[in-house]
Amino acid sequence: MSNSERADDSSFVRNRYLSTSRDAGSRSEQEQLLCTVYEFVSDVENGGFQQFFHNSSEAGIRELLSHLLTIRAIETRVILSDALRRAEFESVQPTKGSESAESWFRHKTDLELDKFNDRFFSRSENFDVLLSFFLRDRAHTLSKNSGDPLDQ
Repeated sequence: MSNSERADDSSFVRNRYLSTSRDAGSRSEQEQLLCTVYEFVSDVENGGFQQFFHNSSEAGIRELLSHLLTIRAIETRVILSDALRRAEFESVQPTKGSESAESWFRHKTDLELDKFNDRFFSRSENFDVLLSFFLRDRAHTLSKNSGDPLDQ
């Protein structure tokens, strides 16, 4: 599957979900996972890891790494971890009310992170499939746990 086909396949679902999602404070754990993964994919597809790191906080990256493990996106998690080790960060983290990640992330050069963009686009994982499996498994677990106690 080419990069453009992959982007076209997922853009409808992603754009629909992000446009209807609530503020981060009122999202369920499942909604937060979906938004975090889709925002990551959108950033990398639009501007590479440079854009993703520019728009992200350290806490957001840690949350994403956890979510990628949850949905079994192991290949992507390895790519992100490698890119994170290669990126250059200032020691001072942004404070509340400061300019977000721009104050703590500096990319060395576009070439430093471009190889991770190439790895991301050549990966075999499909986020829509992984998220569909996650949601299906989650719905099955929730319905099993919330059903009639006699059925369990």
